[in-house]
Amino acid sequence: MGRRIWTGRLFGLLLVLSATTVGCGRVSEPGASVSSSPTPTTTISSTTPSPSPTTCGSSASPTSRLGASFIYDSKRANFVLFGGDVVKPPSMGSTGDTWVLSQGCWTQVTPQHAPTARSNAVIAFDAVHNVVVLFGGEEDVAGTSPIFKNETWTWDGSDWSESQPTTSPNLVVPVGAFDSARGQLVVFGTPPTGPPAQTWAWNGSAWSLLHPQSSPPARTDASIVYDATSQKLVLFGGYNSGLGTLSDTWTWDGANWTAEKPATSPPARTDAALCGGTAVILFGGSGPSTAASDTWMWNGNNWSQIVPTSSPPARRNASCSSDGTKALLFGGQGSDGNPLNDVWSFSNVTWNKAA
Repeated sequence: MGRRIWTGRLFGLLLVLSATTVGCGRVSEPGASVSSSPTPTTTISSTTPSPSPTTCGSSASPTSRLGASFIYDSKRANFVLFGGDVVKPPSMGSTGDTWVLSQGCWTQVTPQHAPTARSNAVIAFDAVHNVVVLFGGEEDVAGTSPIFKNETWTWDGSDWSESQPTTSPNLVVPVGAFDSARGQLVVFGTPPTGPPAQTWAWNGSAWSLLHPQSSPPARTDASIVYDATSQKLVLFGGYNSGLGTLSDTWTWDGANWTAEKPATSPPARTDAALCGGTAVILFGGSGPSTAASDTWMWNGNNWSQIVPTSSPPARRNASCSSDGTKALLFGGQGSDGNPLNDVWSFSNVTWNKAA
C-alpha cells in the first residue's frame, strides 16, 4: 500500500519510482549515508512530571489504525484526525471517520459532508484561511488494488467541503506540509506514470505546479514537516525502487529544494513520524523489515539522536502533529504487525504516555 502495510506489498506500486530520470537535482546515491562511526546520542533524564490524566468519562477513541491524517487546528485549538487503515477482516481496509482531540479527550464528529474512506492523505492547517486542508490519499480494500485520490477538502471545525480547482496534482500517495513563511500548502510526490517527482502549491483556491531547479529523487513513504526555526520544509527518507530505502534530508525554501549534508543522519527508513513545533522531531518508521523506536532531532543543519527516559513502542506509519508546545504521536503499526491507537506526548525532550 502507499505507506506499506507490512502484510504484503500491493501490485508493484513502486514501479513508478524507478531511479531513471528524476529531473534536475537528481542524486546518484540513496542520499546521506549513515556514518560508520558511533552515532552521537543524548541521554535525557527528565525531571518534569507526567501531566495529570484527564478524565474523559466514557468517551470513545479512534480504533487502532495506521496512516491516519492527524493535524493541529490552531484556530479551534484541537487536533483533527481523519481516516487511516483499520482491521477489516480478512485483512486491512480504509476508513473515513473524523475525530477531534481536545484537552486529552477524543470526540467522534459526524459532519454532513466528508471525504470518502482513505489512508495516508496529506493534511495541513492553512493558517491563512483558518481551515484544515486534506489532499489525496488512497482507498485500500482487501483483495483489490488501492484507489488513489486527488481531491482537495477543507475542514472548518464543523463540516468538510470539497474544493473544485480547475487542475489538481495527480500523485501516488504524496507528502505535504503547510509552508507558514509563504502561506501555502506544499505537496511533493510522483505521478502514476513515473518520475520525475513534482512539487505543487495550494493557495487556498488553486493548485500550481512549481518548477524548482533541483528536486529530491522520486519516492514514496517519505516524511515532511515545516521547521519554524529555519522557515523551511524538511523532507526525510522514503523508498525509491532503484535507490532503495533512503536516508537523505532535503529542505524547501519556497523556490528550490536543497540536498542537506548532515554529519549524522537517522538510518535509512520509510514511514517515519515527523513533526515540528519547538523542534523538528523524527520517531520510528521502518527499515527493510523492522519497525523502529528511535527519536531524532533536526537543528537546521544536523540530526542528533536523543534517548529519552521513556519512549513509545516501535512502530511505522504513525501520525504526528504539534500544537507548538508539544508533539502528539498517534497510532501506527507495531513491530508485531498489529495497528495501534495509543497517544504519546513529546515535550521537554521526553515522551510521556498520554491519557
